[in-house]
Amino acid sequence: MTSATQTLPENYTQRDKIALSKNKKLLILLNVAGMILFMVTFLLLAFLCVSVHPELRDGLEIDNILFVVLLMVLSIIMLLAHEAIHGLFFWVFTRSRPKFAVRLTYAYAAAPDWFIPANQYLIVGLSPLVIIDLICVLIILIAPASWALFAALIAALNTGGAIGDLWIVSKLSREYRTTLIQDTGDSVSYFSPQVE
Repeated sequence: MTSATQTLPENYTQRDKIALSKNKKLLILLNVAGMILFMVTFLLLAFLCVSVHPELRDGLEIDNILFVVLLMVLSIIMLLAHEAIHGLFFWVFTRSRPKFAVRLTYAYAAAPDWFIPANQYLIVGLSPLVIIDLICVLIILIAPASWALFAALIAALNTGGAIGDLWIVSKLSREYRTTLIQDTGDSVSYFSPQVE
């Protein structure tokens, strides 16, 4: 199967289903792993910031309240951009409007009525991480030091927030290229041809 379809081929059966809304243990594990990934990413990007902007070693004069407000606003923008990029690639492969939602511990874009080939789903899953983080690294490299710090934080938040995407994509990488994915937002199901 080379393109997304709304009809599951006859010889395909469901092989696996990941339902975050029903698997609290996995949800907690992914959130803890996301926090760790956030911290590691931020430390690495902070090192890059200081390497590119040596004046950051002496500290940066930023009002604490302004910093918190800006960080919250940028985090919301990053979350919306992250899900919009998922949605864009769902649309590219299905030419159908994706579904968006926010839950207490995660947000999502989904294409619940579609079965998407594994190679296309890998693009859907990884595109926000790659695009947002690359933009942030470019900002670190070319923008003033104060912008670099915010870019590092946003990239770290994006990377930590992409832990669910990374987990699903890592699981998908072990599947056959003929696998079809159905993403309803709260769950991701894998369908493969029956072996006779």
